[in-house]
Amino acid sequence: MASSETLPVSERMARIVEGLPTNAAKIRALYREGYERAAIRRFLGIRYQQVQNVIKRSKLDEPAPGGGAAAAWAWAKIGPAGRVTIPRQHLEALGLQEGDDVQLELADQELRIVPKDVAIGRVQALARRYVPEGVSLVDELIAERRREAAAEGEEGD
Repeated sequence: MASSETLPVSERMARIVEGLPTNAAKIRALYREGYERAAIRRFLGIRYQQVQNVIKRSKLDEPAPGGGAAAAWAWAKIGPAGRVTIPRQHLEALGLQEGDDVQLELADQELRIVPKDVAIGRVQALARRYVPEGVSLVDELIAERRREAAAEGEEGD
């Protein structure tokens, strides 16, 4: 497998947004990776203003308190019962609010907080790789259950 540095820009961008369910999530992810607004617009095939609005609403381009660009990282303290307060700028950048569900991923000695819609989008994208176009797993499951029920009915006669 080729390293991400040797891939064409469009393929690198595609890997970054893989599994993300909305254009807004894709815009935030690409912007955080350092892609310019115009490149994001071209890649997603959307209007520049939409990219600009998402970045502005997410406050990704606003100075952080104390000056400088909004940081991709911040220090936090572990509180009672293992609680961590997530900085406001990070919550806003991820589109999260109090009470939202998130997935916690522990990998390579890092704890990642993933918004629920992003985690679900990743799983859906993974499943799409293995399900042929036009096939409904739900319809297949229902048909299988009906066959099993019919077979049980025949055995009981």
